[in-house]
Amino acid sequence: MAVTLAEWAEGMFAGGEQWTDWLPLSETEFARVPEGEGAYVVGIKDRAKIGRLLEDDPHSVIDIGESMQLRERLRDFVRCAGCKGQRGHMAGWRLGSFGLLERLGGKVDNLQFSYRKATSKEDAYRIEGQMLRVYFDIFGELPPLNYKFNWVTWIGE
Repeated sequence: MAVTLAEWAEGMFAGGEQWTDWLPLSETEFARVPEGEGAYVVGIKDRAKIGRLLEDDPHSVIDIGESMQLRERLRDFVRCAGCKGQRGHMAGWRLGSFGLLERLGGKVDNLQFSYRKATSKEDAYRIEGQMLRVYFDIFGELPPLNYKFNWVTWIGE
């Protein structure tokens, strides 16, 4: 799945059959997220591009993930990002507990997400892996709050 920086910037999260438009991370939007499996991308809206190793990320993506319960996983992210010491989502916990969001010049209200439904846990994990690979191929590193990935799956590609 080769994606160019231009495609990432303009079309990746513009709605359609795969990824939704960017949506605010809010209770109103969570109610619209389907129950069940899926993958998600979290970014900071209204923020200058985040500089990455090879390119600036125009969406300021900070986390790519997957879940068997997408709606609840996104709620956990916001809960943890918005209150120091809250547990339940590692990336959200790191964002909230260490004041990283404030240091980036943002607030929980500035977070946005896009998601893609999956047919199973394995499918969600595959979609997350594809997105991490796309991100890595474009920017030369993983999003800042993604601290692990199964790199072995990329050997031989």
